[in-house]
Amino acid sequence: MTAGERIGAFQALGAELRMILNKKSFTSGGEKLIDLLPTVHIGNAWFTETNVRHRIESIAGSLEPAIVSKWLSKYTIPDKQSAKTVGVIVAGNIPLAGFDDFMHLLLCGYSYCGKQSKDDNKLLPLIAEILIEIAPEFRNRIKFTEGKLGTIDAVIATGSNNSSRYFEYYF
Repeated sequence: MTAGERIGAFQALGAELRMILNKKSFTSGGEKLIDLLPTVHIGNAWFTETNVRHRIESIAGSLEPAIVSKWLSKYTIPDKQSAKTVGVIVAGNIPLAGFDDFMHLLLCGYSYCGKQSKDDNKLLPLIAEILIEIAPEFRNRIKFTEGKLGTIDAVIATGSNNSSRYFEYYF
């Protein structure tokens, strides 16, 4: 995929997220997300439907074509995709906490390997499923794992001082 195709796929994802919020999805992943919204709080009491919808609205708004164009005009996005895979250990403190890392890595042409928090392990994989429905070329560039990250070239991990002890042990 070229940089323009990757950017276009994320802009289309924003449009689909807006449709999902209006319960008019065109993807099977979107239908699953619509069904999940009223029950997502069961896995994490902080994830009320209102909070999750607010986060999805925020993401969808940031993917408006004019906003994406203005934002990315400040950067050079490589046209060629990288052979490197970046592992991301995602926090579970807010809904879709790892979306930005997910988006930035894929836009820049890297492959993504995510280890989701047990408190937020459904939303981002569903968003990824929707993105893959929009642009199937992403299928082999997105992976989620519950175990060890496996073979990666770099890692992004966020969290507290408590988390840093875990990361030191993990790596």
